[in-house]
Amino acid sequence: MKILVTGEPHTGKSTLLKKLISNLPKKVGFVTLEIPDPDSPGMRLGFKLIDHNGREAILAHVNIESDIKVSRYGVDLKTLDEFINPLFEFQTDQLLYIDEIGQMELYSEKFKLLVEKYINSTNNFIGTITKNYQDELTEELKSNKMINIEEVTINNRDNLFIQLKDKF
Repeated sequence: MKILVTGEPHTGKSTLLKKLISNLPKKVGFVTLEIPDPDSPGMRLGFKLIDHNGREAILAHVNIESDIKVSRYGVDLKTLDEFINPLFEFQTDQLLYIDEIGQMELYSEKFKLLVEKYINSTNNFIGTITKNYQDELTEELKSNKMINIEEVTINNRDNLFIQLKDKF
């Protein structure tokens, strides 16, 4: 089973994924969390990655100097590529997950290889994918008949959680 959750920003894609995987013991992947700005409630300074073992890395931050900018965030591709290295190894009984297949991550060719490896594996997979940013890979994934695309909204996110929880 391959599932990609999409939706507008701030509708709960990442929260839904984190809830779905929280109690599953056999999993490999990572989530992306916002880094809040302590001086400006509701604002963020960047994004960090956390994998299934609790490893953390900064993906993007307002203070990162980078040739790659997404909005006001400098993206650290070297850190992303190093962070995902161990995620290429997994067992056939593990759930694979990625949060998120989005603009920042898609600058990395290694990240694209990880996505393709997860999608082409026999393992179950769940991920989140941007709704607003499009490139060749996101279009390919969204049109792949082997992948169920679920759109989350503020109104359906609780029911969608119940539906997807039953599948895992």
